[in-house]
Amino acid sequence: MNVVMIIMFILSVVGIVEIISFLAYHMMSVNQEKSILLITPVDSDNYEMVIRSAISKAKWLGSFRPQKIIILTDSLPEDILVDIENLIYGYNYIEIKDKKDVPYVLNLL
Repeated sequence: MNVVMIIMFILSVVGIVEIISFLAYHMMSVNQEKSILLITPVDSDNYEMVIRSAISKAKWLGSFRPQKIIILTDSLPEDILVDIENLIYGYNYIEIKDKKDVPYVLNLL
């Protein structure tokens, strides 16, 4: 009987946490959706962590996700660019740009 009580207690705590996070998200959300441009510079050491972090933040924002995420590279090797393309496959709001394309990126603002 004690095991059942412990399981019920754990599930109720999880439910309360979910309710609080749901309410906090909706209290902090805005009424109108606006465009957001997120520019993320990457290098050969941290590209996977940075890209996965940007994608997870965009997913967490839900419908208010960035309109465009630009991954700014600095002449990375071809194998790393292929890895980046594989990471962003299926996310049509993410673009890869090189450092020399900064004027293009600034025109998006």
